[in-house]
Amino acid sequence: MKINETREKAIKMKQEGKSYGKISKELNISKNTIKSWVRRANISSYNGNKPKSKKLKKEISARRGYEKGIKKLEMELELLRDFIYETERRNVRS
Repeated sequence: MKINETREKAIKMKQEGKSYGKISKELNISKNTIKSWVRRANISSYNGNKPKSKKLKKEISARRGYEKGIKKLEMELELLRDFIYETERRNVRS
């Protein structure tokens, strides 16, 4: 089997949930080599439940920060609209 085929097979096996040890024994390749291949392919050993890389973790964290900021701005906008509405309503009465 060629190295590219072996690498693809190892990555596929990891995606299917096999452990590094089982893949290592089956393909007769060191665990560290398989881990390296999987890491480079950006595949999580947690089957997508956790971020796959440090860069992705930072992007997710930044996005959450932006989302919190947007929610805060939306709340402030609603308060300002309510204030303007009440102010205009009082001015109409006067």
